[in-house]
Amino acid sequence: MCSLVDGKRRTGAQTHGLFFPSWTVNEAASTEGEKAYSQAPWFLSFHDLSLNDKPAVPMTNKLHQRSNKSSKSTADDESLREELTTLQADASSMSGRDASLIIKDCDSLHQRINASRTLPGGEKKKMLGKLKNIKTDIQFEEQMEKVCGKVCQRGLFFVMFFPMLITFLSSMTEFISRPAMLVKVADLKDGERFIVTGGCGAVGSELALKLAQSGAEVIAGCHDFEARKEVDDAVLRKFLAWKRPVHGDEDETGWIDVRPLNLESFASVRAFALHVSKLEGTRGVDVLVHTAATKEGCNTTVDGMEYNTQVNYLSPFLLTKLLLPSLVSGGKPSRVVYTTCAAGLQEADWMPWPLARTQESTLPKIDVVNIARGTTDRCNPLMQYANMKLAIVSHSHELNRRIRSRSKGKDFVSHVVDPGQMNNPHGIQPSVPEGRQSLRSNLLGYLPPVWLFRKIYEYVKTKMLRDTQVGVDALYHVATAPSLQRKGGGLFADTAGAFTNCDRSHPGLCGRVSRKEQPTAAVDEKLAKRLWRTTIKSLSNQLLPLKDGDVVESAVVEDEDGGEFAEEGNGATHYDIDEEEDDDDEDFGQEETN
Repeated sequence: MCSLVDGKRRTGAQTHGLFFPSWTVNEAASTEGEKAYSQAPWFLSFHDLSLNDKPAVPMTNKLHQRSNKSSKSTADDESLREELTTLQADASSMSGRDASLIIKDCDSLHQRINASRTLPGGEKKKMLGKLKNIKTDIQFEEQMEKVCGKVCQRGLFFVMFFPMLITFLSSMTEFISRPAMLVKVADLKDGERFIVTGGCGAVGSELALKLAQSGAEVIAGCHDFEARKEVDDAVLRKFLAWKRPVHGDEDETGWIDVRPLNLESFASVRAFALHVSKLEGTRGVDVLVHTAATKEGCNTTVDGMEYNTQVNYLSPFLLTKLLLPSLVSGGKPSRVVYTTCAAGLQEADWMPWPLARTQESTLPKIDVVNIARGTTDRCNPLMQYANMKLAIVSHSHELNRRIRSRSKGKDFVSHVVDPGQMNNPHGIQPSVPEGRQSLRSNLLGYLPPVWLFRKIYEYVKTKMLRDTQVGVDALYHVATAPSLQRKGGGLFADTAGAFTNCDRSHPGLCGRVSRKEQPTAAVDEKLAKRLWRTTIKSLSNQLLPLKDGDVVESAVVEDEDGGEFAEEGNGATHYDIDEEEDDDDEDFGQEETN
């Protein structure tokens, strides 16, 4: 049944295509092919055998290959399981990978699990279910991140731009609704005498000219008088046009007498008060207008006080106190007019945090202790400026209450004017102190849209500043209007309405800020009394009766025919108002008190 061809054994199956069993194995076969053939089962057809002398693969090799394939499949399955575990850990971790990357890995792993032919069906189903849950959770998390991102973005945009928008709209509304400052020209031909501090300043000089042109006798107190003549010849030339009449021309009216007055020196204040008290004639002073102010500070004056506190509060208090006998003499109508500003009237913002535009640390307050000490510790010049402008409002109200409660002061009133921010060197300077930058400003303040919006607002705001003449007219009206003589203790601002021809029940209420719209500290009578007592104590050495020895070299006044000066008639003790009185004049106009 077997034949040897070319030295090799061949079966009949290769020749005839029939099924024959291989009964024997040729032990002498020299090749593995012959051994494989000799061991082939009897049921193999000759079609299963190579006809081109290619040896058949041994069964042991096939089993080994299957074993290797099974081992490789087991490693791949274990890798899939490990990747699934890693994805589960990443999905549950707070600091894991980005959600989009996890979703991408989930899709890749899903394809590989589906393509696996070695994973058991039950395990594959569980793995796919877990993978689906992971992907669902991550997709939800990614969606929530997108939503939260939009909410945070829009929230930050709202927190940053809404307060700025409200401020801008408020400024625009105030500008559009701001009434024209139309005031009546007063007839001062009777020789009314006005004292104007800050008489060489932008507002004080214009006010002095307007009063003199109305027929008043004006004594203008100027800071650093000699230097002022050199740097501002234009203002002084206007002054020279209204010279004080020489002796023998007393019938002339409408003149300006420019005198040195340095509010950072109590000696200069006393010398100025002495000059006013020694003027010829017995008329005395009709109106005292305080326009002098400074935004400098946090240094010490020659009197050992904080500079801003002395110039903006203590010296005006002292000058008023020294001139009170002249103001209330003769039973004539008289008044004192102080100047404040929006910085001193600022209150806490009505919007809550984080939209609030003000900080508690930058709001003005009346610090009685520091006013008495004159300390410069932890001092901010603009903060001091705002504090003193608030203190002067409280002082004006208290002065009016004390004078009006005396029989000799029934014709005396004290008022405060907020002329508004004006387009002059003093007005364009910053007035509101800057506090610690908020987190909002630190995060978004330098973003291009925010920065651009701020620049636009600052530019528009400069165009909305009042002309200096508007502030001058406001002070002129409060200093001269007969309707304001009836009720003192007022605070006037054009933000409260027109100063004339308003629709209120009494002309004296026009432009008057109601008490409920004023800062709480400004209308607190207990605080005002405490402030008064503390100030009197601080100035006790300066409130002694005036005498010729008060004239110092920096404020020498050569006054011909000044006459003898009587201490009794000019001393502060002549008209004592420092005792506590609780009586107040009757309110008029229900509109002002509500």
